[in-house]
Amino acid sequence: KIIGMFINTLALRNFPGGEKFLEYFLEEVKKRTLEAFENQDYQFEDLVDRLIVKRDPGRSPLFDVMFAFQNQQERRQGTPAAEIGQREDRTVKYDLAITGVENSDQLFFELKYSTRLFKKETVDRFRNHFLQLISSLIAYPGQPIADIEILSREEKKQLLKSQQTQKKFRLGLTEKFKRLHQNNF
Repeated sequence: KIIGMFINTLALRNFPGGEKFLEYFLEEVKKRTLEAFENQDYQFEDLVDRLIVKRDPGRSPLFDVMFAFQNQQERRQGTPAAEIGQREDRTVKYDLAITGVENSDQLFFELKYSTRLFKKETVDRFRNHFLQLISSLIAYPGQPIADIEILSREEKKQLLKSQQTQKKFRLGLTEKFKRLHQNNF
């Protein structure tokens, strides 16, 4: 007899084109996921061996980002509807791992990331973009993927201000160049 918990990773590849509507894309994901479950007896390790992928014991052989989602019946009281925690990890097998847990009407997410690749500030921005993405999906569920907002209003203002400053700088250089070389034209 063997006693223990056995988990088989299902590798999924999806194609979220910007022109697709979210509802249609989620149907595609559902279909691919159900198809993957039909083949879940085919072990992930066997797939890797068959693909003859170069192995590194400290990394996943096929992908660098892991997303796991779990449903739980037990409800945690006194927590917000969507919460994201994060944890630096020097020994992660993936560059980025996102674990989501549904608990009654609440969602909890944990981000684990490689500190060799990401600074804490970068992951903080990623977390904020993820929360903005969820808010955008809730507010406008029927929108095309390309229209989903991931930047906050403040970030948009900063980007626009930065672009305007760069444009003024470029225009200023052009004018100075023309003045310096006006006799050459």
